[in-house]
Amino acid sequence: MKKFNIIVFLSFLLFSVACEKDEGTGGKSEIKGTVYYLLTDHNGKVVSKEQAKDERVYIIYGDDNFYGNDVRSYYDGSYSFQYLQKGSYHIYAYEDCSNCESDLSPVTVTAEISKNKETITAPDIELTKYVDIQDGYASISGKIIVKEYNGIGQLLGEYSGAEVRTYIKYNQDSIYFEDMRTDANGMYYFNNLITGSYTIFAYSDCINCGITGEEIKSVSVSITIKDEEKTAEDLYIEKRE
Repeated sequence: MKKFNIIVFLSFLLFSVACEKDEGTGGKSEIKGTVYYLLTDHNGKVVSKEQAKDERVYIIYGDDNFYGNDVRSYYDGSYSFQYLQKGSYHIYAYEDCSNCESDLSPVTVTAEISKNKETITAPDIELTKYVDIQDGYASISGKIIVKEYNGIGQLLGEYSGAEVRTYIKYNQDSIYFEDMRTDANGMYYFNNLITGSYTIFAYSDCINCGITGEEIKSVSVSITIKDEEKTAEDLYIEKRE
């Protein structure tokens, strides 16, 4: 009788082990989460954070060496892996990497399902995404005003500076990234800008500036909202006979 009980116990134990399923599909649980882009300029500064639309997200079941499934994030950066068993899961997506051989690097978060019919929210996945200065949606416009002087330094008048070459620099960069000529009304327009600080400048006549006879006049503008339309203060330059 004792031997029979041992056999029954061992049979039950083997049956229980056989019925215990590893991580993967076939269950009733779900892991969901959100992917974000950390938009980063060429100086390595994060200029904004936004939801990552249509980003490919991968899931690894347990200790597997290869991903078991992948999905695309929705318009709001959210994603979902459904019908999962209990266990440990690794979810990842790829970010830009300037010093990686493939130019990409995985960012991984971990989620644990401890019971059936459970919905787990994984930690946010934040991906570095490099952007050019003109990969944005903001704009800066402004006006050049010319102050004209005669040969003895008397102000003859002020007027809108048409066809004045106008430059724009980003943040602390030493060189400009775009220039344009003002229109007939002295207006300039720089579009498709990312958030950050900018310097608008033009060259002005100068009586005490040595051989060149010119100096730089500038105004500073900060864009803090990604689709901001900013108007800079008037930029005054001098014209001397």
